[in-house]
Amino acid sequence: MPTRSDDASRIGLRDVARRYLEARTDNPGLALLGVVLFGTNISATRVTGQAREALARDLNGVVPVLDATIRYVEAAATDARNRGQLLHELEKSVAAQPRWYELRRSGDGKKTTALAASAGSLAGDYAALAKEVLQMIVDAENKLIDELQGAQS
Repeated sequence: MPTRSDDASRIGLRDVARRYLEARTDNPGLALLGVVLFGTNISATRVTGQAREALARDLNGVVPVLDATIRYVEAAATDARNRGQLLHELEKSVAAQPRWYELRRSGDGKKTTALAASAGSLAGDYAALAKEVLQMIVDAENKLIDELQGAQS
């Protein structure tokens, strides 16, 4: 579940957590994998650290706060949406585009805007999140296998 680092987002997260608990009464197999800080400023380490601590207190160990963080990069997010691309696709488009000085030098009179060079860093954030989530799934599967093997013994 994505959340931001501000207090209002934490309040919203608590509301969603209450609804989640209500939904589990009808669907006991429903599981919340974790909470990820989203839309953060990569240089705001103090704020991010405080938000992680506050979320951990709020969640009381019931749901983990994931290590991955998705930074706020408006230009890359906008370029990806406008082009209909995923961030790793945009990252490839950025790598394939002419350099800024080549765009200026072309002199063809067309206004060409370069794509956000920050696409790679944002794509990396999502890749780290995917890797962490996949590892959590593998760990949960291994735990289940161990439990099943233990029950058969």
